[in-house]
Amino acid sequence: MIKINLQYKFVFLVLIVLLSTATANELYVINLVDGSKIYTVDFVKNNNTYSYTSENGLPGFVATDQVLSVAEANKKQRAKELTVEKKSTNSKFKESDFLFQYKPKTIPYKDIVIAGVNKIHNDDKRCKKIDPGSAFISPTKGSKDNPVFFVTCGDGLESVNVFFSKSDIMDDITFNAPEHIDHLSAIDICESYAKSKSTHPSTVIFSRVSSLNVRDTLNGNTEIKSTFTAKNSFGLELQYKISCLLNPNGLIEASISE
Repeated sequence: MIKINLQYKFVFLVLIVLLSTATANELYVINLVDGSKIYTVDFVKNNNTYSYTSENGLPGFVATDQVLSVAEANKKQRAKELTVEKKSTNSKFKESDFLFQYKPKTIPYKDIVIAGVNKIHNDDKRCKKIDPGSAFISPTKGSKDNPVFFVTCGDGLESVNVFFSKSDIMDDITFNAPEHIDHLSAIDICESYAKSKSTHPSTVIFSRVSSLNVRDTLNGNTEIKSTFTAKNSFGLELQYKISCLLNPNGLIEASISE
């Protein structure tokens, strides 16, 4: 009789261990109407509230009218989010630098925004001067599941908006500054455009020194400004101004004026 009781006690203890292990491995996410999330290991829905135990073991509750849905959490996705949260708290630019209180649409994604801006600052050579307060959610890019944000790098006329998505930060991609077209190639293309618009292409003399100005912009484009001479249909040699805008793929646009 004593042996049977001991066996039952042993089985009972094993069941308790198995059940507690299964519960500890479960993870739920409470999606709120403002776009934020609460990760829990358990929850109970009452009349007006959801009571829960957070993933850190702390009790809490939230009003039912603030809850959009409750689902089983994707653990791999949550692991990535925790990595992003850790990076956002161990970064050069802190939450106070971002003025979130004036941008409520970005508040649900503040960990993504903080981590993204700091990563861009570290990766992109254009962004050694960066304004974290300019970071905002894009009104035209991205989706509900994968919103896109931007931050301003540089200053004045030399500034550029760098865009990043939630998935970019979750997947830890590297942000590289765009490459520019080779300057000699850019000048050749601009000269070819001048010849293509001239009545007598063989008479075109393109200035490659005195009037030439080459400028790389932060968005990856290259501007060429120069002058050239060419004969018109009456055989008269005239001088023209030319402006070309190019990127590594070639000519974007060009204009010629007298």
